Amino acid sequence: MIFLVTVLYVISILTSALQAHPGHEAPMNIFVGIIEPQETLVEVAQGVAEHLAYSKQFVVTCLPVEFPKSKQDVTKLFDSGYPLALFISQEKGSQAILWRLYDATRGVMCKGKRYDYNGLLPHHIAQTIAHDVWFEMTGEFSSFSSCISYIKKNKTKTTSTYNLCLMDYNGKHNKVLYATQRIIIVPAWNNDIKKLHIVFSEFTPYNVRLLAIDMQGKLRSVLDADGTYAGVAYAHKGKDVVYCRSGEVWHYHYDQDQKKGIHELIIQDDETCASPNITVEGDVIYCSQGKVKYYKKSNKSITIVTPEGYCVAPTYTSCGNKIAYSRRMREHMQLFVHDTGAGTHRQITFDKGDKTDSSWSPCGNYLAFVYIEKGLSQIGIIHVKTGARYMVTSPLENCSYPSWSPFLQ
Repeated sequence: MIFLVTVLYVISILTSALQAHPGHEAPMNIFVGIIEPQETLVEVAQGVAEHLAYSKQFVVTCLPVEFPKSKQDVTKLFDSGYPLALFISQEKGSQAILWRLYDATRGVMCKGKRYDYNGLLPHHIAQTIAHDVWFEMTGEFSSFSSCISYIKKNKTKTTSTYNLCLMDYNGKHNKVLYATQRIIIVPAWNNDIKKLHIVFSEFTPYNVRLLAIDMQGKLRSVLDADGTYAGVAYAHKGKDVVYCRSGEVWHYHYDQDQKKGIHELIIQDDETCASPNITVEGDVIYCSQGKVKYYKKSNKSITIVTPEGYCVAPTYTSCGNKIAYSRRMREHMQLFVHDTGAGTHRQITFDKGDKTDSSWSPCGNYLAFVYIEKGLSQIGIIHVKTGARYMVTSPLENCSYPSWSPFLQ
């Protein structure tokens, strides 16, 4: 046989037990073939397979094989149940990796690309390849190379330390970006990947101030005045920002004519406002009095998005203009998604434990959220369409306030 399988290892990322969430289409099978496997190539291929399988929209099988020499070699994979085949190899005489995606139903190549190592680690190469392959298969950008920031509290008998941490979208490659004995909460990313930073709130003896930190750990003060500054959101384009100050929503923009930043109070409510977001149109979504509310910039009107139930912690994505939020259902807080165009509300979690403080992935397909049960606080990930769900921090750690980065690729 042309496809002579060398039995070095077999990876089946998902088995029949990992089927799509009830009510959704069954996952598609994908074959990932490793040509002349060696250590780095195997690590890259395993990473690609894991990324492609993460949403449970695809079942991925990864095997070492010979390179196909004819259409018939590829269509044999279709006969074995694989409509798509991806071959990964290392270019001879160079530090480059090649991938080729095939339509196995016809035995023809759809797309291929060459990557130089350029000092990248295997998991970074895997992210890049998976990102490009995902776009070819689905027409959508992936979040494979994105990061999630979160707060981890370490407590001893005598003191507590608060860490601002980073991890990959799937919970891997954790690192501490900033550590302090002061309480820090609600990190938020800006939208400029060339000058990427995270803004977060820090409690001091006199106020709750806003600090910013870049990816190299350089810290600076953003707002350090009287009051409580907690909750920040950046516009998807431009430099407009909304933030909460002592329970009111403020808007910031840079005035080119006056050559200075302008801070403007835009929303005062009967109770504390929290969780501000900016829509594509420049409107503001926030919560107050147990309701998610919508502030329309053009006429300064406010409407209630969630007239029923106790609802908090809205988060907005421009991908489909959707709002995720938490709503109390009987004893537990559950995650809901509101489609602003269709006007629908859909519950996506149903189990015990509280799910709150969610954050959209840049592709708009996943939510990171806090899962709280019996005093334990973890970060979870859920795919909104398939229901694929993972816990990405340990139950032995006290983790909260996940915030998803913008596209980093």
